[in-house]
Amino acid sequence: MQLGVFRIVMKTLRLTSLAFWAMLLCCSFLDAQTPKPIFDRAFEQLNSGQIEAAIDSFREVLAIAPDEPAANYNLGLCYYNLERYERAIPAFRNAIRSKPGFVEAYLYLGNSLDYLEHYDDAIAAYTKAIGYDPKNAQVYFEMGVANERKKNHSAAAAAFQKAFDLDPVNFTGYRELAKAYYNSGLFAQSIPAYKRAAELDPANVTNRLYLAYAYAKTKQYGLAIDSYHLALSLDPKDAYAVKGLGEVYVEQNNLTMARKQYAALVPLNKDLANKLLIRINAANRPGSVVSGSK
Repeated sequence: MQLGVFRIVMKTLRLTSLAFWAMLLCCSFLDAQTPKPIFDRAFEQLNSGQIEAAIDSFREVLAIAPDEPAANYNLGLCYYNLERYERAIPAFRNAIRSKPGFVEAYLYLGNSLDYLEHYDDAIAAYTKAIGYDPKNAQVYFEMGVANERKKNHSAAAAAFQKAFDLDPVNFTGYRELAKAYYNSGLFAQSIPAYKRAAELDPANVTNRLYLAYAYAKTKQYGLAIDSYHLALSLDPKDAYAVKGLGEVYVEQNNLTMARKQYAALVPLNKDLANKLLIRINAANRPGSVVSGSK
């Protein structure tokens, strides 16, 4: 079963999404000893936001049927929902032990480990999930998150790209994909993702700014200038956009315009202004070679 809500959305819709998946995953009971009335009560408590009460009820179920994967999984979801990741991990592991192909348990196990900064263990959990469900876009996305947090940018880019390839219609992680490519030094590959991120969130200055950086890195200076101006139309006091625009003018050897950006930058951020001035002065020397912008 493939999840359709990425973690960046799940953080704002956490209870709704968790209860929804609990309902889908826990409708059958293979063990005749499983106390279904208690489980149903626990699920209703989870669904209505009574998380602490649901924990108590799921623990009642597990006292009678300790190997019930659905009860262990939902207990893990309760702890996960409360951000008690240390408690969620053993519950998800117990669910997996009873049901080895439990992809959703691997997913939330990986997320819990990731939040605790155990990135290698998180990636191992996602890898297990992919082994059972190699077309699960959600798992690939979460693997990308863990790799990016680990600063393994190339692996993150590959995972995010795989998530997009598997489910382009529901993919929402364009900024994450773009950032991973950019941090990997693959500036040209980051551009389409940053463009899409900017389209989806037109008021986001950072997307416009990094799109401009990527254009500058690939020497598409006209497009870089346009993107910097768009960023400044959203926030006229964004010092990094002013500095970046000045650097592009330096690259074009338009030192008059570069100095105008320096003058605009001084009241915003003196340190950045001094860095831009160094670039301008270096470009003004005979035989100077201008290095790339940010």
